[in-house]
Amino acid sequence: MVWKIIHTAPDDGKTIDLWHPRIGRITDCWWEKKNRRWFHMDPETGASIAVMNDLYVTHWMDIPKAPKGFENRT
Repeated sequence: MVWKIIHTAPDDGKTIDLWHPRIGRITDCWWEKKNRRWFHMDPETGASIAVMNDLYVTHWMDIPKAPKGFENRT
């Protein structure tokens, strides 16, 4: 996987990973056009949470595939 500059990130709701220079990797994020913000899913509650300081997100990448043999697990 390769990190790409944030300006090339999909804005169609596709789930991706983001990079924030202070926070690091933020997994399972998507852009909401309506709110003009990045969101991610809280793994404990399943709630959508706005990415804090999303103006400082610098890079994105596609979510890596699961290891062979684990493709159907979440």
